[in-house]
Amino acid sequence: MFWTRLGFVISAIWLLQAAPVPAAQPPPPPAVALDQPEAAPVVAWGRTIVVLRASFEESSAGERARRAAERIKALAPRADLEVTTTKASRGGVSGIIVGTKTESLFALLPGDVDPDSGQTLDELARGAATELKAALDERAEQMRWPVLLRGAGFSAGATMVFVVLVWLVWKFREVAIRRLDRLIATPRRPLSLAGFNLVPLLLGIERALTKLTAGAVMLVVAYLWLAFCFQQFFYTQPWARQLGGFFLGMLLSFGLGIVRAMPGVVAVLVIFWITRIVAAGASHFFSSVERGTVSVPWLHPDSARASRRVVLAAIWLFALTVAYPYIPGSGSEAFKGVSVFAGLMLSLGSSGFVNHLMSGLVIAYSGALHVGDYVTIGDVEGTVQDLGPMTTKIATPKREFVAIPNGVVVGASMTNFSLLAGKDGAIVATTVTIGYDAPWRQVHALLLQAAARTTGIRPTPPAFVLQRALSDFYAEYELRFAIDRPAERVPVLSALHAAIQDAFNEAGVQIMSPNFVAQPDKAVFVPKDQWYAPPAKPPETGKDAAGPAPGKA
Repeated sequence: MFWTRLGFVISAIWLLQAAPVPAAQPPPPPAVALDQPEAAPVVAWGRTIVVLRASFEESSAGERARRAAERIKALAPRADLEVTTTKASRGGVSGIIVGTKTESLFALLPGDVDPDSGQTLDELARGAATELKAALDERAEQMRWPVLLRGAGFSAGATMVFVVLVWLVWKFREVAIRRLDRLIATPRRPLSLAGFNLVPLLLGIERALTKLTAGAVMLVVAYLWLAFCFQQFFYTQPWARQLGGFFLGMLLSFGLGIVRAMPGVVAVLVIFWITRIVAAGASHFFSSVERGTVSVPWLHPDSARASRRVVLAAIWLFALTVAYPYIPGSGSEAFKGVSVFAGLMLSLGSSGFVNHLMSGLVIAYSGALHVGDYVTIGDVEGTVQDLGPMTTKIATPKREFVAIPNGVVVGASMTNFSLLAGKDGAIVATTVTIGYDAPWRQVHALLLQAAARTTGIRPTPPAFVLQRALSDFYAEYELRFAIDRPAERVPVLSALHAAIQDAFNEAGVQIMSPNFVAQPDKAVFVPKDQWYAPPAKPPETGKDAAGPAPGKA
C-alpha cells in the first residue's frame, strides 16, 4: 500500500510540475525571411540520411530529396556496398556527389549547408556518407535469415515475459483490492477532520488508486515490450528509437519535476503537520467541554460539538490557504482551471448542503434541541439520538430510526417535551368533551380520579382540569398532569384514557359529545358489570385500576 500511495503522489507532483506555464506576455515569434531555404530531409527506411535545402535547375529541395530516397531504397541489400563522395560541377555549380562505385545517389550543393550549423560542404558530405553507410550495412545485416529468426525468437520470449508480468500485476491488484475491502468493512480508529471520519474515504480513494496504479504498470510493461519487439527488426527500429527517446525524455522530465517540487512538498507537509497538532488540541478542548470535564463560562456543553466542527474547519481552511502557494504546480494554468471548475461545481451543487449545514449550526447554538430530548418535529415524534451537521436523528416509540434534514427541522413546527421538564416533570394534557347534562364538578372529580389511578403520573405537582370551551353541544375539558419521563408520554396517555373510561362508567356519566335533535331518554354509558363482556376477561388481581403501567403495554 505504501508504494501505491508513493507512486500516486510522485505522479501527481510530476504532472503538476511538468504542466507548461505560459508567460503572461509571450514574446512575438521571430520574423521568417522570405528567402529562407526549404529543408527537405532524405529519409530511407525511417532513417534520416541528410537534409537538402537548395534547389537545382528546375528541381526543388523536396523533389531532390524524394528522388534520392527512391534511389537509396532501390539498392540491393548487400554488405559489400561502399559509399563514395566525389566532387563535381555542372552548369557552373560545384558540389559533391554521394553514391556507390556503380551508381550516384544524390548530390550536395553549397546551398544545402545549414548556415547556422557552421559546417562546410565537405563535412556535410562526410556525415551523409557515414549515415548512408550505416543504414545500408544495418539493412544488409538485418535481412539475413539468422538475424530475422533471432529477432523473432527474442520477440516471442519478450511476449511470454510480457504476459507473465501482466498476469502478476493483475493478481497483485486483486489481492490488494480484497485486502482494502476487508479494511473498509472492519471498524478502525477514526481519523477526524472537522468532525468527519476520513478513514472510509481514504481507504476508498486508496482502492481506486490501486486500480489506477495497476493499470499504469500494465501500460508501462506494454510500452517496453512493444519497443523491445520493434528493436529486433530493421524496418521497425526507427519506431523503437522514437519510443525509447520519448520514454527517456519522460523519465528525465519526471525526475526534474520531483527535484523542483521537493522544497514545496516539504513545506506543505510541515504546514499540515503543525495544523494537525493544533487541530488535535482544539478537538480535545471542545470534546472535554462537551463531556463536562472542562467548564468555561462562554461555551455551553450542548453547543461544544458544533463549535468544534466550526473551529476545526476554520483551522484546516487556514492551513490550506497558507500551504496553497507551496503546492507543486499551483501556479500553472492547468491547476487554476481545475480549481475554477471545482469551485463552479461546488457552487452549483452545494446550495442544499450549505442550507442543511447552516441549519445544523442554528439548532446547535439555539439550544432548542439536545440529545435525549423527547420531541415532535412535524409528523415525527420520538427521542433525539444525534444532532449531526446535516441531519437530526430521532428514534420513535415504534422503534423507527428517522433522519430529518436540518433545513427541514428549522422550517418545521417543533415541540420539545423535555426542555422545560426540570425537577417537576413534563406537563402533558388530554381533552374530553362532555354534554351539558353532566355536572362539571362531577366531570372534574372523575378526571382527577382517573389521573390518580394511572401509573406514571406524578402526584406533585397535582393534576388539574381546565374548561377550555363551551361549545354549542358540549363542554370541553382539558386534564393537565406531570410525568417523570417525557418518552413515556404515549403509554401514559393510553393508560389514562382507559382510566377515564372506567371512572365515567362507574359514575354512570356518558362520554359523548352529543349532536342530536332530541335528548336521549337515558344516559349512554357502559355499566360496570358489562366492562368485561365477552371476549374480554377481568384482571386476575381483581383491581379496577386502569390499564398496564407505562412501558409495559
